[in-house]
Amino acid sequence: MSNELDKYKNKNSSRHHYIPQFLINGFVNDNGLLYVYDKQRDKILNKPKPPRSIFFETDRNTIGLNDGIQSSILEDTLYQDLDNIGSDIVRYYQTAKLNEMNFSDDKSTQFLFFLISLFWRIPYTDNAVNDLVDNAVINSIGIDSEILRNDETFRKSRRSGIMIHTIKEMLKNPEALSKFINLNQFSKGILVIGDNPLHFRKTSSKFSDFGKEDFLIALTSNRLYSSTKESFIKLNDYNAIAYNIAVINQSVRYVCCGELEYLEKSVRLYNTISEKGLNYFIAERPFRNEYKTVPNKRI
Repeated sequence: MSNELDKYKNKNSSRHHYIPQFLINGFVNDNGLLYVYDKQRDKILNKPKPPRSIFFETDRNTIGLNDGIQSSILEDTLYQDLDNIGSDIVRYYQTAKLNEMNFSDDKSTQFLFFLISLFWRIPYTDNAVNDLVDNAVINSIGIDSEILRNDETFRKSRRSGIMIHTIKEMLKNPEALSKFINLNQFSKGILVIGDNPLHFRKTSSKFSDFGKEDFLIALTSNRLYSSTKESFIKLNDYNAIAYNIAVINQSVRYVCCGELEYLEKSVRLYNTISEKGLNYFIAERPFRNEYKTVPNKRI
């Protein structure tokens, strides 16, 4: 066993991105940088940052093995493999010509797998993971179940298990793969990316409902992916700001945009809505639009 663990004695990484850099790259400006809004401090940072310096935590997925060995095996194997798979479909939706876009069942399923892995890696789901572990029935042989429950390595490992369970449950629900799919493209890079970038119309409490509810996610600063039960009404450059406000509202700490002007505008409007106590309206607003409908492909 010790020989097997030897290859993990030296950590391979410590900067663990919970938002993959290939997704962040879709939002950079011409200089390859993004402006950052720190939500907790209610402040836009003075200097823009490169993708590698955003949406990560040091040793977020580092675990302890036997004999005190610290290893980044979760990050460097499991999550890296998931990113390698997910990057292909994300880059396709980021770069393919809209009139040639293929929303086949295979591509849509592959994209949902990526979104599930993304959802269970972000800080927003930290509390949900802790609640699930705290309330889980743990059957262990030779180890006190409460000691195991409170072990940080066990909790980090269970996070990947929750991800796999969500995928299995989603596959039992055909409604998740019977949606209107569309990509809205805007004339400018006006969209933001936050540390909770997947925006649901309603939050479901069931694993099997992932993907069943209407959702939006920006894949670049000017491309917005929509998956809805009814044909989605297209957003234009003006009211796409509703999506930005929704992302700011649900993000835990950081929201980024390549263009300072649009980030400032989004933050200003979000703060105005919050001051008036109208946050309850934010989640629904991107899905309610007065503009014309556009062709969607139902899968």
